[in-house]
Amino acid sequence: MTDSTHALAAGLPDSDLAGRLAERPWSADGERHAARMPVAQPVDLSGLHQVVALIAQPAMLIDTEGRLLAGNRALARWLEGQRSMGLLDGHIRWRHAADQETFSGLLRWIEKAGPGASPTRQRRLRIARQDKLLPLIVDCCRVGLAASDPMSSRVCHAVLVLHDPQASLSVNRALLMEFFGLSRAEAKVASLLAEGESPLDIGLILGVSTNTVRTHLRMIASKLGVSRQAEVVRMLMLLPAELD
Repeated sequence: MTDSTHALAAGLPDSDLAGRLAERPWSADGERHAARMPVAQPVDLSGLHQVVALIAQPAMLIDTEGRLLAGNRALARWLEGQRSMGLLDGHIRWRHAADQETFSGLLRWIEKAGPGASPTRQRRLRIARQDKLLPLIVDCCRVGLAASDPMSSRVCHAVLVLHDPQASLSVNRALLMEFFGLSRAEAKVASLLAEGESPLDIGLILGVSTNTVRTHLRMIASKLGVSRQAEVVRMLMLLPAELD
């Protein structure tokens, strides 16, 4: 990873994060969401940073201005492999105007949290991504941070989890080895299988025969308590993210 994505993966507070992330100047595709809340006193976001880090899918913590406050390792990897979303002055920007408008609507919904707001705290939306075949699905959980300061009680944040059907799955090899007893070679095979590689291609990548790969797959299935290759992939998709 680059230094900027290392910073993102570390879940740094916004004071450390600003200016350290790679940016893509797509301001022409959408105006910055206007800040309509009064300036609040600083609030402790460390607990939310830790929650985001535990999520296996690409996940981030944002505020109502669309500012990226923290992200996990899966998000850092996802950002490096796509061009639909970028950052401008630490704010999330979508490449296409229609996607930016969808995201701006989400920010307005997040901002409504607080006294008298809708009790609905979760929302799912579709980012069309004009340059992709399949849309990006975004799960959003609105978080109102209460504090003793009246202004701080109005500060709202949200945790976003991204589901990209076109992204390869990055498997936590260390977890497979520690908790399921996979060997290092088996963990490599499992990782490549989760990325969509066939047994033949896995053999070519690792420099072993297809029969050796199939032997590894049988051992992996046995250790995961399943019997079919499709069930192995499903198990791998349910594993938690890296703790590092």
